[in-house]
Amino acid sequence: MASLGKRGVLTLITLGLLFLGFPFFTDLAYAIQESVRVVATESGSYDWENEVFVAQGDVEIGYGDLVLGGERLRMDMSTGEVRLEGGVWLVQNEQELWGDLLVYNLNTGIGTLDQARTELALSQGTGSVFLSGQSVDIAEETYSVTAASFTTCDLEESHFHLATKELEYIPGDKVIIRGVTYYEGKVPLFYWPYLVIPLGLDDGQNFFT
Repeated sequence: MASLGKRGVLTLITLGLLFLGFPFFTDLAYAIQESVRVVATESGSYDWENEVFVAQGDVEIGYGDLVLGGERLRMDMSTGEVRLEGGVWLVQNEQELWGDLLVYNLNTGIGTLDQARTELALSQGTGSVFLSGQSVDIAEETYSVTAASFTTCDLEESHFHLATKELEYIPGDKVIIRGVTYYEGKVPLFYWPYLVIPLGLDDGQNFFT
């Protein structure tokens, strides 16, 4: 296993630049057109036999308009799968998500973020929605949230919130919620089978659908 870096900042230009000359990176290089930049503050090592790169310490990955970060990284060069743990964050299209564990495939753009949290800006600068969920399934244009809770209250223990088992977030467009319950504190007060929160409200659009 090759080891790179000790203390300070470890910077690696991988995938499409550093490894294009090696046969076992050919398929991945074709699949991923842009290079992937990985930065870590503590250490990094590469297992040539298993084609796996690991890094630790404020790891940051840049790929196109996507930036990922966390404390510990495991990247499978043969499949393009990235696994980040500890203080995980993801930024894409000016939307930031936080969580505990991220598994994301750079080839397909599909991944899962566990114990996810984010802040969504409402239309016309009217405020924010604070969203959390057990897990978020990430696709190219959509985030699907399992066991979601969201509120406009920014307190650590919110006075009110909406809870649902299924939520779909379309960046810059809307949030679609199915089977949603409104809580005051811990008391359920209202239930809607289907609810839409527009994020780019135009004249004539309604909050409920």
